[in-house]
Amino acid sequence: MTKNKIQRLLAILCAVAAAFCMVLGFINMPKQNGAAGQEILRTMRIQTLLSATGDSVVESYVAIAKQEAQAAAKASGGGMAAIREAVEKAETETREKYENGAQNDLSGIDTTGLSAAVDVYTEAVKAYAEVEAQARAAYEEAHYAEAEAALEKKHEEMLAAGEEIPEDEEVVVDMSGFEATPEMLEKQEEAKATYANVGAELKKIYPVLTDEALETLEATVEGILYQSGDSFATQYDRYVEQSNIKETNEGRIIRHADDLVYLGFALLVLTVLLLFNSWLVA
Repeated sequence: MTKNKIQRLLAILCAVAAAFCMVLGFINMPKQNGAAGQEILRTMRIQTLLSATGDSVVESYVAIAKQEAQAAAKASGGGMAAIREAVEKAETETREKYENGAQNDLSGIDTTGLSAAVDVYTEAVKAYAEVEAQARAAYEEAHYAEAEAALEKKHEEMLAAGEEIPEDEEVVVDMSGFEATPEMLEKQEEAKATYANVGAELKKIYPVLTDEALETLEATVEGILYQSGDSFATQYDRYVEQSNIKETNEGRIIRHADDLVYLGFALLVLTVLLLFNSWLVA
């Protein structure tokens, strides 16, 4: 087989692969913001949340086991050494029991109520983030002229002192004086109220979960459910990274739909290079 025939064969294979990738990508890209993609994210979101909450539940079980072991050792007349040994044994056994999979088996759990509460809480957190962003932008705009004047004054002082002025130095508004607006405080209270509903649903799944544990988990839960600039890809990657979620083929394809399109275009370019290689070399 001649070199030209080999190149043409490779070009055909690349063209077929390009067409396959592009068709698959274009079909699945709309699903990222459609019902299929959002359902995948919703399932992953709940699994990640339950996994993160389960870590705190383990600590609750450990605390209960240690208290019970201590009480039992005292009741049996054991000394300090016996009590300490019983407590350490209870902690070790409890951690082994729950950290080795008992809390990670989430199959069969009814998450209908939790999913609904999470959706409401996520929207409340988004609303607060939007109000905060608007308030910060307004503060920056109101103090921009002041910051610009301060920077000009600084540059004048540097010139007088014979110092070189950085070319890429930008005007930066000092945000230390920024305070939460009444609207921000209102949205924050709404978010806290909806988080209480999430906590109530988590307690139904993990009865030993305490209010104190839920309070410490609030920042973690918020970070799981919403981050500024979230897209399908950022959420999908975050959930895969933060928990031991088993990805589905459908989820992977939807997540990498845009990558498939880019790969298709790259293969098309390669096809053209292979077909017109002799002309390009000449």
